[in-house]
Amino acid sequence: MCALYVNTSREREGGGSAPEEANIRELVEKCAHNDDITPLVRLMFEAQAVPDSPQSIDADGKQMVSIIGSCLKAVAAEQQRVVGDVARGNAIAIATTVGEVEKLGDAVRQVRAALVGGSGAVQASGGALAAHAGRLATAAEVRENLARAAHALAAARAVLRQCLAAGQLVSQQQLYHALCSLDVIRQKHLGAKGRGVHLI
Repeated sequence: MCALYVNTSREREGGGSAPEEANIRELVEKCAHNDDITPLVRLMFEAQAVPDSPQSIDADGKQMVSIIGSCLKAVAAEQQRVVGDVARGNAIAIATTVGEVEKLGDAVRQVRAALVGGSGAVQASGGALAAHAGRLATAAEVRENLARAAHALAAARAVLRQCLAAGQLVSQQQLYHALCSLDVIRQKHLGAKGRGVHLI
């Protein structure tokens, strides 16, 4: 990369020629690509390598600076053109991508709104189910109470029938049988243990 050189005034007097601008431009492009300006600095110093006179040094240095500056401007303009071409070529793709991203954002917002609405519906359904479950529990309790009342009514009717039968035995002067019947009623329905006092 540093093989390029600039002929001094002495070399030019001996028939030498200055390096071509194309070679310098190639070096400038390489330096820009590698992000390293050291070769350019070295090239400028090499342009003033022979100190014949301050005037010749200034002339060589100014000439090299002018050439390098022109090459830098040309490379920068070319890079700007390439970047512009790439930007214009990708403008449609970028606009399409931005539109797709915006549509995706709209879809995300719609999904979020649907989720929020679904959550509210689930909460409302949960409240309705809880209320329905409470009503079912109350109905089950009422039904259980009715079943117990029906059972108690059936037991009371059975006791009443047995009492009527015992009363009929008494009216028929069958006191012993009436006493036995009453004793059964007392043990079975009243929770008494043992036989009662016999009337005879």
